[in-house]
Amino acid sequence: MARPGIKATTSNSAGGFLVDAPLSREIFKNIQNKSIVIPSMRQIPMGSATLDISGIDEEPIVGWVASEGADKDISAESIKQLTLTAQEAAVIVPVTEIMIEDSVTDIISMIREELEDGFVRLLEQSYLGYDATTPFAPTISGAVPAANIIAFGTGVDLVADFSAALQALEINGFQDNIEWKTNPFVKGMIRDLRGTDGHPLFQPGNASSPDTFFGWPITYSRNFLRTGSPATYEMIVGNWNWILEGIRNQLKIKVFDAGIVGNHNLIVQDKIAVRATARRAMAIRRSRDDATNTLDEWCIAKVTGLI
Repeated sequence: MARPGIKATTSNSAGGFLVDAPLSREIFKNIQNKSIVIPSMRQIPMGSATLDISGIDEEPIVGWVASEGADKDISAESIKQLTLTAQEAAVIVPVTEIMIEDSVTDIISMIREELEDGFVRLLEQSYLGYDATTPFAPTISGAVPAANIIAFGTGVDLVADFSAALQALEINGFQDNIEWKTNPFVKGMIRDLRGTDGHPLFQPGNASSPDTFFGWPITYSRNFLRTGSPATYEMIVGNWNWILEGIRNQLKIKVFDAGIVGNHNLIVQDKIAVRATARRAMAIRRSRDDATNTLDEWCIAKVTGLI
């Protein structure tokens, strides 16, 4: 039988109890909502540990037929296959039974916010490339080609630097579904920037819509870390729909009341251990450069050196 405070649906021979599926789904949804990166990525359900995705890397060329029975235009073969490989993210949280007894809520509700924030932090920093243990390559920040990296001070002013990042995307044909993402610190640098016509480039949002910069949505996360030497922030801009997140499963939460977890003997020390796991994959699509016929047009650019 599950101990008081533990909401269980099923058990197994290892002595663990699975947390209610609706609660796990709610926590999974909260992770999606707390992130500024994950909702912008294209979500791909995965039925196995790996998934091969075939896609067209350039738009098919459609033309008019000169006359009845005349030859039709034939587009060049431009199918590219990406492989998503699911990686497991996990955490185990030991909690004393006394803490559970003295709590007015169940054990999962007691630590759910910490679980949500922890998974958001790991996923965002791993996808972006700020976590040294990330299993993904290339990462979002690491994939930005040299031509799309605009160092602070490259242009005549900061406005010119941000404009150059947008231009790098536009040269490669990316002009839809653009979003800016950065650390909240950078908001203070862009709030008063104005275009040549004197109008502000930054527009504050409201409860139903985000701030905009150069007319495109901009969102902020503390998971954007300082990088480089000296360490500075960066702002990443791109069509995030070209960045794929593979979802092998939703968040799985299991509660154990027996066994050894690190230095914790759950029986001897009267503790409960909560294990949360999720399996995710990440990949970035590229488009084909018409001039070189190579897949070297990236959907992202960034401005670096923001302090």
